Amino acid sequence: MICDRDEQINETLSLVDQIIGGRDLVELSKIPEQFTSSPLFMKLYNRLMDLRRISETLGKGKLDEFVYSKGYVISNLKALQANLRHLTWQTQRIAEGDFSQRVDFLGDFSTAFNDMAVKLAEYSNALRNLANFDQLTQLPNRLYIDDLLRQVFNHYLKDGASFSIVMFDLDYFKRINDSHGHSVGDIVLAKVGKHIESFFRSSDAFARYGGEEFIAVLPNVTKQAVCEKISKIVDDVRGTDFIISDSLTIRLTISAGVSAVNSSDRDFRTVIERADHALYQSKKQGRDQVTVEI
Repeated sequence: MICDRDEQINETLSLVDQIIGGRDLVELSKIPEQFTSSPLFMKLYNRLMDLRRISETLGKGKLDEFVYSKGYVISNLKALQANLRHLTWQTQRIAEGDFSQRVDFLGDFSTAFNDMAVKLAEYSNALRNLANFDQLTQLPNRLYIDDLLRQVFNHYLKDGASFSIVMFDLDYFKRINDSHGHSVGDIVLAKVGKHIESFFRSSDAFARYGGEEFIAVLPNVTKQAVCEKISKIVDDVRGTDFIISDSLTIRLTISAGVSAVNSSDRDFRTVIERADHALYQSKKQGRDQVTVEI
């Protein structure tokens, strides 16, 4: 009797080992009837098949397999499956630029994931700064201001929120480069840019547009207020000593062109074109002045 029982146990364990550990699936039709006729064995078989199925799909990275069985091991695998589904969603969020995602349910992996998210946020900010800021003057650049103006112009079309654009140019800047060298010219650009920026409100935008040109965007301000502000800036720059070194101080003037958006504008570039033409008129008429073109 003991030998028969041991033999049955060995057969059962061998079959269980095939079901859970074998490479090939053990189909129910190939299992001897002495086992399939036992309700207890069939319960065990179904649990083992669920365990095999969920572990196999997890191993292949498939996260949608559903099993009905319960129990400690199956529950842990289900929890892992749910965590991996959530992690997949978080990874997708990071791919869309949401670097605030953090993981706290996968042990050591959580630390690695969170470190990755922090690093990606740092790299993203660095790339954004490189893309949107002029490295010489540390001011926003043309790419940034063009993107901003698209938003401002769309706001104007939707709500009628007016805005003005001012183009600035450093007068006779080539003379500075020729007389003192381009390194001094770079310092002058940075100092003058920061000096002009200090006159604007936090709601305004000021950027280097290219070369020795700067641009300002002023929302919700009257024509008279813009003209008064820009005239004040031009006058102030004329009277400012820009200290380059202990032995070198430079004085210079700037010219400006102003324009405001109106109902005939097709897009923000037409406003820039008018401001740029007004700037050209300031240069043509002797520099060191402001011209307005509406």
